[in-house]
Amino acid sequence: MAYEIAIFDAAAAPRVDDDEFLAWYSAQLTPDDDPDIGTVGMRIWFSDFSQDFPATNGPYADAKDGTTRYEFGRTMTRAFCPDGDAKKAAADARAIAGKNAVGYFNPNPGDLRLFFP
Repeated sequence: MAYEIAIFDAAAAPRVDDDEFLAWYSAQLTPDDDPDIGTVGMRIWFSDFSQDFPATNGPYADAKDGTTRYEFGRTMTRAFCPDGDAKKAAADARAIAGKNAVGYFNPNPGDLRLFFP
C-alpha cells in the first residue's frame, strides 16, 4: 500500500467547499510520467521532493534507489510514497508546496487535508 499526496495549481482549483474540490480532484486524475507538463511551481516541487523520494517511473526514474511513483498532469501531481515514510512525506510535501506556491492535498483518512498557498 502507498501513502498518496497531491499538489496542485492553486489557480486552477475551486476554493468554494470540500465537495467541489473533491469533484475537481477526481477529474484531474489523468496520469502521465512526464513532470514537465505541469506548472513551473509544480515542476520545482517535484524536483525538490524527489530528492528524498526518488521516482520509480518516468524520465527521472532511479532504478537503484526509487521509492515513489508519480503521476503528473497539467494541474496536479500525485506522489505515492512508501507507507513507512508517510509522516516525513506529508511534512516535506506540504513545506515544499508552500515554498513553491502550489496547493497541497492529502487524501489519506485522518490526516490534515487541504491547503492553498
